[in-house]
Amino acid sequence: MHSLPKEKYKSWLPHGFDLQNAEKTNRRLCLQDNLRKIFKDKDYKEITLPNLDYTDTFKLTRFKNKQNPFFELRAGDGEQLAVCSDLTVQVIKAVANGRLLSNFDKNDILRFFYMQPVLHDHPWGSGKKREIMQAGVELLNYDGYDRVFELLELARACVASQNLEAHLLYGDVRVLEFLFRDVPQNCHQQLSLAFHNKDIALIRSLSRDAGVDKLLEEVLTELPLLFGGKKVITELKLLCKKYPDICKVLTQAEAVENVVFDFSIMHDLSYYTGPIFEAYLLGTNEKLFTGGVYDRLLSKFSNSKDYSACGFAIDLSLLVEKSNYA
Repeated sequence: MHSLPKEKYKSWLPHGFDLQNAEKTNRRLCLQDNLRKIFKDKDYKEITLPNLDYTDTFKLTRFKNKQNPFFELRAGDGEQLAVCSDLTVQVIKAVANGRLLSNFDKNDILRFFYMQPVLHDHPWGSGKKREIMQAGVELLNYDGYDRVFELLELARACVASQNLEAHLLYGDVRVLEFLFRDVPQNCHQQLSLAFHNKDIALIRSLSRDAGVDKLLEEVLTELPLLFGGKKVITELKLLCKKYPDICKVLTQAEAVENVVFDFSIMHDLSYYTGPIFEAYLLGTNEKLFTGGVYDRLLSKFSNSKDYSACGFAIDLSLLVEKSNYA
């Protein structure tokens, strides 16, 4: 076992972790109280999730070609456990197993929120925090498209309450799903990663290696370059006119206001099934929140009826750091 020099473990914290002094702690508590009021005013109920879960719970929802970023440990009886890295998965798993439904009619729309830390095992030198305080909401058992508007309105209210501004990116994973239908299955993982990294050269190379037709290659390579206001949707409809399913998704998205449309964005997690969004603080590349629709996630934990599901998570640690809330 590797042992640290005494001066290191006596005086340093592991990279990606930090201590909050009294001032920062007070600011975080005030911020949490503020967000609690916003969530409760919209009928969201607070829940608390476990800090540990089975390792496979988190593996279920990650792309197979990406490194698992969670801290793993072995329990005394040999169980493989991981420190919580995704609170959404635990909410959906709890719903699937009836742990959150005992006091609700199964036809009710369910609204939950939580404020807890997640831990991601990012490598040294990545510049990323390994402990992040999150505030998140989950909207379940309601599949109207206006659920997306509810989430976006709620997320914007959280940012505005701290006198901050953010630019919001909006996409839909179904666009790539429909395009990938005509791409060999064995290329999907590499192509997904290329889109995640917006690597145009690799997208073009993979498209040609897969032998897709010229039209599909053009759409795949042009998609990451088209982003902006509603004019982008018009351009994409022309580009994708031979893909009616995609045009239907684009028409649906036209109802969304005050966002930057980018239908090539992909989240780190594999469970999204429709609209997705993420926000960055104005003038920075710091991601403030991510969210979207994940209607098929419950089926990974239960054979019973699926619940429509969507939500978002805010990087509360970043919000505390940048907040102008007094």
